[in-house]
Amino acid sequence: MVLILTYCFRFVSGLGYYGLSYNVGNLTGDVYVNNALISAAELPVFLFILLSKTTGRRKTCISVLFIGAVSLVACAVMNAYLDLDGKQALFIIMK
Repeated sequence: MVLILTYCFRFVSGLGYYGLSYNVGNLTGDVYVNNALISAAELPVFLFILLSKTTGRRKTCISVLFIGAVSLVACAVMNAYLDLDGKQALFIIMK
């Protein structure tokens, strides 16, 4: 059962990651600047790697998946119902 859940978590996180990364071309502004900002937004991952060494992998994985799920739902809701000019900044922050 744990193996099946692990595969599901990996699939969902990979799907979210690639879905957001491939959408960078649809953002307003320069494509190269957008890619650089998206890459810089991934730097906090190293903090979670260090955090997992001190608190354990299970707690860190659960917290990161929860934060990611909340961010994706919030981004989808804001994109559907709000007409914001700062969607690009919101997209980068929530990634």
